[in-house]
This record gives sequence, C-alpha cells and structure tokens, in this order.
Amino acid sequence: MRDIDHAREQLSQRDVIVTGRVSLGIVASEAQSVLPESLAKFNALFPQVEVSVADGFSTQLIDAVEAGRLDAAIINKPRGASHSMWRRCSTKRWCP
Repeated sequence: MRDIDHAREQLSQRDVIVTGRVSLGIVASEAQSVLPESLAKFNALFPQVEVSVADGFSTQLIDAVEAGRLDAAIINKPRGASHSMWRRCSTKRWCP
C-alpha cells in the first residue's frame, strides 16, 4: 500500500522522472484493441519505465498477480459473477 501511495505522489509531481519496470497481464481479447494505444500514451508520458506484457486467461493472470509474477492485470469478469461478488481490495486490486 505504501508503494502505491508513493508512486501516486511521484506521478503528481511534474518535475520527477519516473523510472522502473511494470509487468502487466492482459486477456488476449483486449490486447489488440486496447493495448497499442494505451502503451503508446504511457510510453510518451513515462519513457523511462520499462513495460512488459503477458497475455493469458483471466484465472492465469489473477494467479500471476497473486504470485508476484505480474504487477497488475486487465481481466474479464468471470461469467456468472454478480457485482456483489467483486469488491475492491485494500491493495487496490480487483478480486472476487
């Protein structure tokens, strides 16, 4: 949680150069439509941040985030899951 707050603070400061690595997972169905433009915009704003992307099924990506192999993932809502089944976690991740 402290890392997220620190990152937000750095991003809000215009004179700070943000560096580092981000590993992102995304479901294949979204990768082609969302990823190219989003990565281009991110790279323009934060050229010193290295981004790696992995694709997979939502369950695989969730497991990878929980295991620390990915920093974040863009996933599909599981079929049959109601809104009440999903809640915002204290770590700022979406989880069942």
